[in-house]
Amino acid sequence: MKKVTVFILTFILFIPIVNGKNINDLYGELNALESQKNLYSYLNSEDIKSLSNNGLDIQIIIDSLNDEINELDKEITSKEEFINSLKEEIDNVMVYNQVSQGENIYLEYIFAAETYSDMVYRYMIAEQISNYNNTMIEEMNKEIEELNKKKEKLNEKINKLGKERSKYRELEVILKSVSYLDGDSINSSIDDDITSIKKEIALYESIGCSRYMDISACLNIRDGGNFIFPLDKGCVSQDYLSNHKGIDLACNGEGTNVYSSAKGVVSSITYKATYGGNIVYIYHIIGGKQYTTIYGHLLEVKVNVGDVVDTDTVIGLVGGESTAYINGGYDKGTKGAHLHYVVVEGFHVNDFSSYTLNPRYFNTYPGILNGYFRRKKA
Repeated sequence: MKKVTVFILTFILFIPIVNGKNINDLYGELNALESQKNLYSYLNSEDIKSLSNNGLDIQIIIDSLNDEINELDKEITSKEEFINSLKEEIDNVMVYNQVSQGENIYLEYIFAAETYSDMVYRYMIAEQISNYNNTMIEEMNKEIEELNKKKEKLNEKINKLGKERSKYRELEVILKSVSYLDGDSINSSIDDDITSIKKEIALYESIGCSRYMDISACLNIRDGGNFIFPLDKGCVSQDYLSNHKGIDLACNGEGTNVYSSAKGVVSSITYKATYGGNIVYIYHIIGGKQYTTIYGHLLEVKVNVGDVVDTDTVIGLVGGESTAYINGGYDKGTKGAHLHYVVVEGFHVNDFSSYTLNPRYFNTYPGILNGYFRRKKA
């Protein structure tokens, strides 16, 4: 069994320092989470209820602003169409004036009258044409002025909408980050994230990773290969389900060897858990992505935290029968010999249920109690 510390001491001069995630980055994430926790620590159930109500009020404002913006858009479009029609009519009158030499045509028209009454009538007609042209120009200017005011109002509404949406998003972040139990006591999911990052930092520091060294280079598991079956052979006794975040591999007796399903490093071990018994957590990098595999109901654990493992490493022995609670053991999560195998996206050592993946995504397992699988080296 090789320890990571030994490997690093031997080859540290040859490990490249790359711009990947390092312990310093994790400390940054930890500080940010602790700041968030401090920000939310003053909240009680009444505060959260008030924030929820504020969120509803903001949503009503957002809906109202959207309606007003849509209405203004329609009014602006209508105004622009009307202004264009006025402009077209004015242009036609102006063209006529230019062709007919402007005001001179009106004078010729008036003085061509044969009687005084006819001259007065013609004067009135010419005046009406001139006034009509001026009226249209005044009306168009007025419409343009109103159009500009509506556009200013529209911009104000759009800016206000953006601010209200920002306020709503901020409230959403807060409300998603906290929940409350027993009245005023706050139980934040941030605590779980803080615990997970602290454990991750402790693991890397315990095996000698420096603060600014790329973590994957430090662990020497940049290329973990592919996942393979963690047992030499077996069958599936229970599948991955919404309430069963893993796959149960059986058809082996207690004491059967359990192997790491890919190259990695042992990140955590739980002994004699009420549900799960002895559990081993192994951290991997597969195809540039981080994963954690979890092996539950072990009769014995054969590795230690910090051990570098590969697909030849026996990490433990199948348990679940003598350790079962119904048989006088400590494990309430089992009734017979089997391995509970879990694949999780990312680095996790505690609350991982939201990040589990179906192991069938990575390997072809037979149906439940319908055929056997056999382990092949990657």
